[in-house]
Amino acid sequence: MSNALDTGFSWADFAAAAQAAVPPAPDLAAQPDTVALRERLLKLSSGDETPFARELALLSLARETGYPYRDLNSLAKSLEQELDWQFDQTVADHKLKTLLQSRRTHLDLTQLGLTH
Repeated sequence: MSNALDTGFSWADFAAAAQAAVPPAPDLAAQPDTVALRERLLKLSSGDETPFARELALLSLARETGYPYRDLNSLAKSLEQELDWQFDQTVADHKLKTLLQSRRTHLDLTQLGLTH
């Protein structure tokens, strides 16, 4: 059994092949900051777009920013869950405030003399 070194390849050849096989990391300086990316994903998530249009927008954002599509899709889903949680929290807060307000204005029938 022969190996590649026996056939004339050097370690430098292997290093070059390994370097070529690994895609370069995106240039972090050229990427938008986290806040801008969050805002773009928020805009995308809050739109009334079809799922197809949303996917195209995510693909376009991935090309534009250099982030992998899979990562952006995961971030978008996390952001949608966060928005759902915030909405549920707002609804629960409103219900609680309404209950507390109605409790303060609730009639005390004992003061009216209607109960024995």
